[in-house]
Amino acid sequence: MSAATKTASEVTPKPSTNGKPELAKPQIRILRALGRAKSGGLNRAMIAERAHVSPSMTANLGSTDPEIEAGLTAKYLKVSLLSRRLVKAEEVELDGGVKETIYTITAKGRAALDNL
Repeated sequence: MSAATKTASEVTPKPSTNGKPELAKPQIRILRALGRAKSGGLNRAMIAERAHVSPSMTANLGSTDPEIEAGLTAKYLKVSLLSRRLVKAEEVELDGGVKETIYTITAKGRAALDNL
């Protein structure tokens, strides 16, 4: 099976020196930004601004589409925050029927922040 066809669960992230899978620096910044959100969640643009990362780095969040998620994992050889269940995504409908994905930190994500 080529790297492009592996699922997120088939790609093993590089372990850190303590044996736990390592979070990339942008993933840590994203988690911290979501952890500081006052109420509700944030969209990708808000996350990029508050985490002080390039909008392209929000790819670290992952995708709710399994095929896209597998491709991102294989390409970057790291497991996304969604796959790790550190964040969750919810699609909401805005005025005019426009849909937007909002991300929030999970209890597991908060625990991961506490362990950094």
